Amino acid sequence: TAVIGPLSPVASPGTFDLCEAHAESVTVPRGWQMIRLRTEFEPAPPSDTDLMALADAIRETATRQPPEPTRATRRVSRPSDVAVRPRLS
Repeated sequence: TAVIGPLSPVASPGTFDLCEAHAESVTVPRGWQMIRLRTEFEPAPPSDTDLMALADAIRETATRQPPEPTRATRRVSRPSDVAVRPRLS
């Protein structure tokens, strides 16, 4: 038997947490029974602490200076001795 329901507040062996999309589309092996526990609840609104942490993160990002760009380096290598160049006949 497989029971599909809301997330448990405590971890239990042999259980898995699924997102809503996967909880709706999950199937069980042939011969098993599936029980779907449907509940209606509203998620808790964000707390003041959550909102302040978000505001602080945005403020920190807005005031951060971008790093100085590094100059690209280009190496050009040429044989300086003409004697090492192959001769064309």
